[in-house]
Amino acid sequence: MNIELFNEKTLIIVESPTKVKTVQKFISGQYNIQASKGHIVDLPSSVVGIDLDNTFLSKYEYIYEKIDIINSVKNFIIHGKIKYIFIAVDVDREGEAIAFHLANLIFKSNPYCIIFRVKFLELTRKSLEKSFKSPQKIDFNLVYAQQTRRILDRLVGFFLSPFLWNNIFVGLSAGRVQSVALYLIVLREHEYLNSTNFDYWIIETLSKSSDGLYFESKVISHLKSVHEFNSFNKAKEVKKTLEHEELRLKSIKKTKYSRNPSAPYNTVRLQQEASRYLKFSIQKTMTIAQSLYEGVSLFNENIGLITYMRTDSTYTNYESVAEVRKYIKKHIGSEYVSTVPLSYMGGGLGFQGAHEAIRPTFVKYEPDNIKYSLSLDQYALYRMIWAKFVSSQMMKAFFWRTEILFENSTCILLALSQLLEFDGFLRVQNTNLCKIGRNIEFLKGSIDLLLTRIINKKRNLTKRFNESSLVHILEKSGIGRPSTYANILFKIQNKKYVDKLKNGHYVPTELGVVVISLLQKTFSRVLDISFTAAVEKFLDKIEVGEENWINILKRFYNPFYLSFNCEKNNKININFTEEETIIFCRKCNGSKMVIRWGRFQSFLRCATYPICKNIISYRRDKRERLLIELYKQKKCFLCQSFMVLKKSLYGPFWGCINYPNCKFTQKFLSDVKCMHKECTGYIIKNKGAHGNVFFRCSNYLNCGENWKHSIIYSICPICLTCKVRKVSNIKERCSVCYLKNINFFMR
Repeated sequence: MNIELFNEKTLIIVESPTKVKTVQKFISGQYNIQASKGHIVDLPSSVVGIDLDNTFLSKYEYIYEKIDIINSVKNFIIHGKIKYIFIAVDVDREGEAIAFHLANLIFKSNPYCIIFRVKFLELTRKSLEKSFKSPQKIDFNLVYAQQTRRILDRLVGFFLSPFLWNNIFVGLSAGRVQSVALYLIVLREHEYLNSTNFDYWIIETLSKSSDGLYFESKVISHLKSVHEFNSFNKAKEVKKTLEHEELRLKSIKKTKYSRNPSAPYNTVRLQQEASRYLKFSIQKTMTIAQSLYEGVSLFNENIGLITYMRTDSTYTNYESVAEVRKYIKKHIGSEYVSTVPLSYMGGGLGFQGAHEAIRPTFVKYEPDNIKYSLSLDQYALYRMIWAKFVSSQMMKAFFWRTEILFENSTCILLALSQLLEFDGFLRVQNTNLCKIGRNIEFLKGSIDLLLTRIINKKRNLTKRFNESSLVHILEKSGIGRPSTYANILFKIQNKKYVDKLKNGHYVPTELGVVVISLLQKTFSRVLDISFTAAVEKFLDKIEVGEENWINILKRFYNPFYLSFNCEKNNKININFTEEETIIFCRKCNGSKMVIRWGRFQSFLRCATYPICKNIISYRRDKRERLLIELYKQKKCFLCQSFMVLKKSLYGPFWGCINYPNCKFTQKFLSDVKCMHKECTGYIIKNKGAHGNVFFRCSNYLNCGENWKHSIIYSICPICLTCKVRKVSNIKERCSVCYLKNINFFMR
């Protein structure tokens, strides 16, 4: 098919608006082009939407937010007299399902349209021309695999979520894959808490040879591993002998070793290394990779910089390998090209239509040459992908490793060094990814021990999951797909099943632990890792036509529905632990309030319940602190009842708890005093004419103080009052200490 003959009777449908610009640059002609922006249909939200009487026929409906796009496509077909339609959405399962649903919409609008399926892994002129010249048909095996996955997710979520509502509270959800991910986190946390932390001590030394060479060494065992002392006293005794006895040179051993380049990235490896080295979340990595794939503005045109970013494969085609080897020979040096083309055939079933690794579309676009056309995050991720692909066809890196042993009457010391002989593929790799030590190959004369120190270390054999390690275990166990990991982690955090600590580790909340405990008692098969992995393998087999999708659904649904019928009417008692707060009960004025889980949400209840039945609702701020802790327990000026904080169109205010019998209100004032020394007012939050937020004194008619920084409700360690954080230099300043001329700042 000659793509130059595209005319106004041709419609091209892509998945994102960014792709529209890129395709228009490379494909000439007076054709029409439209973006679907993802799926246009989905299962209904209010009912199961699946015929469960053995056929599993799905009743899809149009997504409300996509009505304008659907109508636009219909208008093109009906009023634009479209004859040829090219569906050029993504090449994975989801993309094939989108193409199928678009084809259904087109057929219903005009059954005489000729529909083509176009697939490409990179947005380049050559790839697009090749794809449009040889269009394909929709792969129904991919469609069946996606439909099976969607039905399985709907069955688990539709039946289990109401079960959680009845036993815990409304609004919870369970999923086929997200529940297993949560189960892994809960299981790891249990192992972490039950594992024992133990202390050990190691001894490090700093020495100097007679020829002026400084080097470090460590006390080792006879197995040439660092010796770990179980007690500080033993380490102290060895340290004394080192300081009083002369060291003797025992042996010098020199060996040569090499490091091989690794394969280009697949999705999981990209997510893991971006998390490890760039500190990107999985969601951020995939978003940036998507923007690089869809195209960025270079040289006055949109160019896709990388190939499709959702893939399980590490394979690269022959043309790309030849291109990168030619580039290495010309720009880096012929001695850096590997002797033979290196082949990486990682992957198998589960490619989901993308049979190539993630690589740059044009090796000639070096990261440093186009960095000013990219954002900082785009540049960092593109440099990783570019360097990994180029280095995959380069020579090994060679090192000389030197081991020098010293001894005295009680211990052996080891000094290590490595000397880079030939950098090979490390020439293009980021230096942060490879640490090369100093060379201490030659030591002459006597050795002077300058410094000996004992270092205390702690060890916990079980570590909590972070994003990288959790994705690794999900991939290793065969759970989910790389394209779904970001969504899985988002869901379990959004539902408050897990918390993400500052160091990036995941910790299950009490709610997450209770949900898993309930599912273990009732639907343990949903949490079975091997079962979930087996489902993924069946989906892969459906994708290549080795399994019938209806048989797979029957095999899953029949036992699942039987167990659901047995458990759906059972009411299971859930015992939540009550979290004590620092808030005192307003009714009995002595007991503290505790956090208690209710039918719909958590609330504050008096610890002496049912003697005192005082109940207060609360919410948390962005720092997960109880907002009620921030305010004083005020009393009404008219009836002496307690005041409660309420919200209005103009902001928060104090209202009497006896409303509407008592309608006394008071303007909300913070606990932070005005910074002006002669003023008795308080800092209050205000909005300007253009919506900008600022803070000013409550006595603003007599005091003109105002600030463009926010209030932090935390305790000053000096005077036990609130602090004020200044956004410009990220400093926190205590207003009371400031008035007393105490120069206290905290970062």
